[in-house]
Amino acid sequence: MLRRKWLIWSYVAVTILSALGTIATAVRPIDPGLIRPICGILMIALGFAISVRGLSSAWRVAVTLGFCALAEIVGLFTGFPFGRYEYTDQWFPTVSLGSGHLFPVLLPFAWLMIVGGCVKFVRGRNIRYSVLATAMMVMLVDFVMERAMTEVFGYWHWLSPTGFGDAPWTNAVGWFGVGFCASLLLGARKADRKADADAVLVVGLFLGFVALSGVLQAPDLSWLLPTYVALEFGIIAKQFYRPKKKLTNEKEVGA
Repeated sequence: MLRRKWLIWSYVAVTILSALGTIATAVRPIDPGLIRPICGILMIALGFAISVRGLSSAWRVAVTLGFCALAEIVGLFTGFPFGRYEYTDQWFPTVSLGSGHLFPVLLPFAWLMIVGGCVKFVRGRNIRYSVLATAMMVMLVDFVMERAMTEVFGYWHWLSPTGFGDAPWTNAVGWFGVGFCASLLLGARKADRKADADAVLVVGLFLGFVALSGVLQAPDLSWLLPTYVALEFGIIAKQFYRPKKKLTNEKEVGA
């Protein structure tokens, strides 16, 4: 219990600190120095730990991490399944794969943070065909954060932009496919409601931070979409946090 609370409150604190830093930089341009990459590392590391907590066995999580890393490496060298793209050194830390390709070390952990949160979001909605629904949610999360990742944070850039913003339409197909396979590999088991709530909240806060960063650097109405999706994740998290007994009593009264 203490570990769960420590993880989620640490994530909330890092997200708030990152948001305040983003606001401060927008008001008065300053170099955040090491604070930005450190907060980025903590956000992904904590988010990953929260999202996979109680989600699946350790070996399934490890296999899924490897699969997500492999999918990205294949994508970098072949353009399949996402399209032609390159990562930059803005997503610290990175390693060189040769042939000019950089690979962010945190990338597979970011995948699991999102997939884990989406698995539990779908669980909270009681949606049938959960693997398909999870893949759709993973694709939606990428869709609403794509512009921020390329234009605001500069984590990657597309070599053959043809779709929404700079991303080719194959990117959506790739995210759906990888999200589908990752969900299957995880074979998600039921966790306690609060652990599920934490994972859903992680994705909601992350998308909220993405929307805030976008509004401050490139203000327009398109940032309403990630804001809306973030609120949806927040609503589901709130439902998970509410005692199950209370929900049951409310249904009985309503009947």
